[in-house]
Order: sequence, then structure tokens, then C-alpha cells
Amino acid sequence: MRLSKEEKALKLEGWKLSGKSIGEYAKEQGINPYTFRGWVNRETKVVSGFVEIPNKANHEKEQFNGICFEKGGIKIFVTISVWVQHSKSILEGIKAAL
Repeated sequence: MRLSKEEKALKLEGWKLSGKSIGEYAKEQGINPYTFRGWVNRETKVVSGFVEIPNKANHEKEQFNGICFEKGGIKIFVTISVWVQHSKSILEGIKAAL
């Protein structure tokens, strides 16, 4: 089954909003996880070098369980589960922004 560019974009957007891993989301959608990872990799290279990570956490300090990066009034909150899966990409994005 081949998907159009529009259909792929919708699947990628659905994944971003889901907060699920690439493999988990791909399996739920009936897409080969290796194929879906290729779509994600191509999209993130085209966009900016940053990887958008879906946000489900409540960032109130007393309720947030994760890591906070802060510089110049900008705060980046990362949950532990997201950090474990995407730490390399997060650090590369922060380094590029500085």
C-alpha cells in the first residue's frame, strides 16, 4: 500500500500528537516501523535539525517529573520517558540553538 505525500504528512502529524514511539505508532497504523522511521528521519532533516517531541506533561513545577533546560528566559521541559528515547536529538537541538 503506497501512501500519497498528504497521507504520509497526516500520519506523521498523528504520530507527533500521539506521544507514542515510532514503532508503537507505526504498528497501530499498519505501517512497517522501519518505513515509518524513514519518513520521520526524512522529515526532521528537511525541517530544521530539531525534532518536535509531543508534549503531554503538565509543566507546573510541582507536578512536572522530568528535566528542565533554561537559558536566557527560555525553558525547555522534557519528561523522563521522552529524555530516555530522544536525549541525543534533544542535546543536538539545544547545542544548535546556542
